[in-house]
Amino acid sequence: GLSFGVLDGDFRYEEQGALACIYYHEIRMAFEQGARLLDGTQAPPFENDGLYQHKHRWGFEPIEDPWNPNKLLIWVPNGSSVAMGWLERMRPIKSVPSAYDY
Repeated sequence: GLSFGVLDGDFRYEEQGALACIYYHEIRMAFEQGARLLDGTQAPPFENDGLYQHKHRWGFEPIEDPWNPNKLLIWVPNGSSVAMGWLERMRPIKSVPSAYDY
C-alpha cells in the first residue's frame, strides 16, 4: 500500500480515492511542467492484464524502458493448446515505441 501512498496499507484510503488522487495530481503536475513522458511504472506486457488495463484507462501507453529493455520471448513447447489459448486471451503487446522516439 505504501507504493501508492496508502498509510500503513489501510485500504480504506484507497477505497476513498487516495490512489485516484495521487494519479490525478502527478499527471497534472507533469502536464503543467511540460513533461513529454511520465513513468507510470511497469506493467505486464499483455493487453488483457488488469494492471495494464488500469493504467491504460488513465491514459498511459506502453513504451520501451531505456533503462530496462525487457525483450519478451514466449516459447510454446510442442504447440501446447493451453499455452496458445492463454496467449490468445492475454494478447501480448507485440511492439512499442522507444522512449527515445519522444
